Amino acid sequence: MIAFSLFIITVIFFPGIISVVKAKLVGKQAPSLFQPWFDTFRLLKKGSVFGEGISFIFEIAPLVSFVAVLSALFVMPLGEIKGVLSFNGDFIFLAYVLGLGKFFMIIGAM
Repeated sequence: MIAFSLFIITVIFFPGIISVVKAKLVGKQAPSLFQPWFDTFRLLKKGSVFGEGISFIFEIAPLVSFVAVLSALFVMPLGEIKGVLSFNGDFIFLAYVLGLGKFFMIIGAM
């Protein structure tokens, strides 16, 4: 459970820290630490626009990719601390589930 908490904290703050450090190094005014999250919420309010000739895989590919990354997060160990869902062969599961997410994104783009 500690590993999951550290991953969540990293996901929340890391993109903002990167943008602040980049702006400081270039000599520009730094954005807010939560600016990536403000942008994400603004973009989530927008609707989706799909063309007429798309398949259902194009629509479900981002969802499958997100679920794959989320399920990989539960299996991923952090140092000697086991993942939330730890079992024999979890590294193979981790590789295959991330591959599944990438596969759906590639097929959805075709």
